[in-house]
Order: sequence, then C-alpha cells, then structure tokens
Amino acid sequence: MVGRKGGFRLMDIDRNAPVCESAEAAIAAPVETVWSVLTDFAGWTTWNKNVTKMSINKLVASGTEFRWTGGGANIVSVGEQSLFQ
Repeated sequence: MVGRKGGFRLMDIDRNAPVCESAEAAIAAPVETVWSVLTDFAGWTTWNKNVTKMSINKLVASGTEFRWTGGGANIVSVGEQSLFQ
C-alpha cells in the first residue's frame, strides 16, 4: 500500500524479500519521540528483546545499510528515502 497516514508517506515493502514482516501499534507518545527511538539504531537492543546486535556504519540516509541480529537471524536492511525524510 502506498499512501499517506497521519502526515507520513506509507509505502509497500519488497514482498519478494527473503523475509517479510510487518506490524503496527498505537503508541501514546509524540511522533517526534517515536521517530527518535526508531531511528536510534544503536538503541534497538534496549527496547526490542528480539534484537541482540545492531550496527550501522554511516549517517542515516537513503540507501544506508544496517545490519542487525533478531530472533537468531542475521539481517541486512537498506533504508529507503521515504524512511529518512
């Protein structure tokens, strides 16, 4: 689905990726606070019990690759432009 919700651009994920998952939750916090937590990649292990390792080697921007271990799997993700705008 591509569209807008709450001022944010929604985009579809790569459904042909080796692993594909999505979730949504209502969070009682300002958008800026939530965004700050989600984009603090080094802090993922402090709030997500399934993430045991995270590394990112450059500034967050479109095309930025980050590696993380979650649920025992080693995962490489690449940020899209809309994620970091």
